[in-house]
Amino acid sequence: MKRGNVVLALLAAVMAVLCVASVARPMLFAKQRAERETVVKARLLEIGRAQERYRRQKGTFCPTLRELVRDGFLADSLRKIPFGGGREFRLQVSALESEGEPMTTMECGALLTDYLLGLDARQTEQAVRRAEDSGDYPGLKIGDLNRPNYDGANW
Repeated sequence: MKRGNVVLALLAAVMAVLCVASVARPMLFAKQRAERETVVKARLLEIGRAQERYRRQKGTFCPTLRELVRDGFLADSLRKIPFGGGREFRLQVSALESEGEPMTTMECGALLTDYLLGLDARQTEQAVRRAEDSGDYPGLKIGDLNRPNYDGANW
């Protein structure tokens, strides 16, 4: 009888630990994601400010981060996605016509899979799937290739 009570107590303890872990894991992921997103957003804002300075001086957005660095508008270290294992932000520039006037648009972003690298893969995939299912960019970005933009972000 005593042995049975010990086994039951151990099973109850294991169940309690599993229960706590099932609640704590998503909370920890959300906390780590928020911390990382704060850093990524700050970097994207720096890139946006560099692009705006470039645009004011040259009349168009810069097509590459390397050129922004080379021309002195951006520090080289700001090209890399924080927590991204050396990956760079994705930068695209496009041309539009707005009210009969040609203009360039810019979009710079980091995917969730880049800046959440090393965190819970299942939860990262769920976040990507939720963004894609709702038609949102699966990460953080500034600008938009399909409409005039100078300071827009998706957060």
